[in-house]
Amino acid sequence: MSINLKKLPELPGVYIFKDKYKNIIYIGKSKCLKKRIKQYFYKSKNDSRKIENLKFNIHDLDYIVTDTELEALILESKMIKKHKPKYNSLLKDFKSYPYIKITNEEFPIIKTCYKIKDDNALYFGPYNRKNLVYGVVEYINELFPIRKCGNNKKKKPCLYYHLGKCLCPYSKQRDVKAEYEHMINKIINILNGDGKYLLKKLEEKMKYYSKNLNFEKAANYRDKLSKFRTLIYNQKIISKALSQREIIIIERDIKTNKKIYFIRGGRILHTFSISSINENVYGDIRKFLYPLINKQKSYQEILLQEQIDEAQIIETWVNNNDVKYVDVEESMDINTLTNKIYTVLSILDKEKNVV
Repeated sequence: MSINLKKLPELPGVYIFKDKYKNIIYIGKSKCLKKRIKQYFYKSKNDSRKIENLKFNIHDLDYIVTDTELEALILESKMIKKHKPKYNSLLKDFKSYPYIKITNEEFPIIKTCYKIKDDNALYFGPYNRKNLVYGVVEYINELFPIRKCGNNKKKKPCLYYHLGKCLCPYSKQRDVKAEYEHMINKIINILNGDGKYLLKKLEEKMKYYSKNLNFEKAANYRDKLSKFRTLIYNQKIISKALSQREIIIIERDIKTNKKIYFIRGGRILHTFSISSINENVYGDIRKFLYPLINKQKSYQEILLQEQIDEAQIIETWVNNNDVKYVDVEESMDINTLTNKIYTVLSILDKEKNVV
């Protein structure tokens, strides 16, 4: 293997490791390619067996330089899905992502599934952490007395009914239709991202068991609380994508230019680079914006996993970094939006000069 680490660029981008047969075995990203790639050529006692095997099998590498860290993040995600490298697969599960399904029945049940069917059921997701989804569905069934038995209208009440964990609506013990409908609506609100009720319940149980020194139970509810917070956060990202929220992100690129991203529903529609603030910039911004803000929005009831992934990458990146962005409000005209972007560009220009 002849890789000259000294010649690697100190720039953002995606790196591709290959084995001796030129097969792609791992794809990664970094805001500094040189620094990140060098780490693979030094031994570390903290390396897992999988990382050790990856390092042993690296015989060649390629890399793609991107203008910004955000572009590296999105490119990495797309390339991993396309090539499915061996060691990315070992370090991350490539199976389809699960949904939470509320069935279309008189008395619906809550379950996980991996495919959307044309059955008029309600689907939430997809989510990229299956263990989290299984845990959430399990706890919803534990917290609410959702039907856990069949739909045989002549059957006797099931065991769960006697334990207070199933309304057993088909047993005809009492009329529970309105109560059941109210319960399902509450669950729908939770899965749509309104988790106040559920989070409050979980916090109360966690504090109760902690106060009574039952730390094992308290830890169990703490973990459930963490799972629901993550699920609600993920669902809010999906809701933003469905809502077609528009934002303009402004980031410095590798040439210290400013790169503008027009994002709708968590997906990049268009980009535009500005090298310096001059008398032409205002007009250039207007030209960039005009076809985008006048373009008719298309709404999707079901998002593809790739769209969810890109929305999640962008949302997480914006939340975790000091990113300059402008929210595009519904009533905002092109002049107001242009002024806001120009102001942000001027701030970035002053910050560059201070440095």
